[in-house]
Amino acid sequence: MREAAAFLGTSESGLDDEQNFDPETTPQQKISHRHLVPFIIYKALGTYFEDPIACAWMTRANTGPLFAGARPVDVGIEGGLPALLEIRCECEGVAMGL
Repeated sequence: MREAAAFLGTSESGLDDEQNFDPETTPQQKISHRHLVPFIIYKALGTYFEDPIACAWMTRANTGPLFAGARPVDVGIEGGLPALLEIRCECEGVAMGL
């Protein structure tokens, strides 16, 4: 739970609040790119990989130039939104066969 909260740029208690998200009462402006990008990444991974690999990809060490042996989730936590956007581009490129 702590790692998920850090990845989304929120506290663990903030993550609980987001699990109770109600689109009828919460302004759409509160949804940040940092919260949407992980879903876009997962969708791209699901396009290219089978589900078990797509689910585990973010937590596996990666030798690609963007990750240099680190786990994508750690790169996203440390680098914030700019790193998440780079990961998103990388995943979408792989999904499109680039």
